[in-house]
Amino acid sequence: MMIDIITGPTASGKSSVAYELARKDSRIEVISADAFQVYKYFNIGTAKPSVDEQNICKHHLIDILEPSVSYTAGRFFIEAERLIDDIISRGKKPLIVGGTGLYIQTLTDGLFLVPEIDQTIRENLKKEIDINGLEALYERLLLVDNDYAVRISGNDSVRIIRALEIYEALKIPLTEAHKTYHQEPKYKYRLNVIHRDREELYSNINKRVEIMFCNGWLDEVVSIIDKVGYDTHMPAFRAIGYRDIAGHLLNYGKDSFDSRIQDELIEIISRDTRRFAKRQLTWFRGKKEAQFSTSKEELIDILSK
Repeated sequence: MMIDIITGPTASGKSSVAYELARKDSRIEVISADAFQVYKYFNIGTAKPSVDEQNICKHHLIDILEPSVSYTAGRFFIEAERLIDDIISRGKKPLIVGGTGLYIQTLTDGLFLVPEIDQTIRENLKKEIDINGLEALYERLLLVDNDYAVRISGNDSVRIIRALEIYEALKIPLTEAHKTYHQEPKYKYRLNVIHRDREELYSNINKRVEIMFCNGWLDEVVSIIDKVGYDTHMPAFRAIGYRDIAGHLLNYGKDSFDSRIQDELIEIISRDTRRFAKRQLTWFRGKKEAQFSTSKEELIDILSK
């Protein structure tokens, strides 16, 4: 069975396509492929579907975690496949909607299920960097897994450490480990990308950030940081804009938040969102199997057939 994925950069109109399709086909249930809509309380800044929108069709993987809990592509893969099984068994139609590229890639390409690795190996590698420098670790990686090493930057400490800890724990190169411990996806997917003119997309982003503030984003962040035990180091605060707003509130208080401060934050958050959208576009263009639509209407027409 072929499962449709609706994706594209932030503010491209993914959700509105899903809602229009759901109005046409009551069997549709949406599985969110968004890294931050999984978190409770983080609603406005993540463009989470409203209660009314969720009533149009059933949504999954929204509001399932506390802000302190980490969510991974691996967990998404497992939960998304389980949900697809359940939706199909009930005679419904699963539709994947979201712009988190890593989640979509994991779902379509499969999951790397490596055995649990002793954390002391990673800690020891980090200590080696402090003593001998990252270059020494990269040279070692070139010796044990040249195929992988030449594909990454010699300054990419995260990937260098990951490859070496795999080698030390499993005694095989990362490239071989990927073949040995790779879990193939259960389903086939059609990757549908909404591709908008860049100027139009950036304009949409700027307007959306302004609307988020008009809809009470400041009060939402105030409410979140007022909750006992919540702080900006939690995973949910990685969502664009939340740490910017929370940082100002924690340093200066809500009473200092005037129109000038809001305009400055709108500019900063809009800029960061545009940069994120640019990275998303680069990722989508690299997917050879992706089918691009230049408008929501075109994509709705394709998926309605």
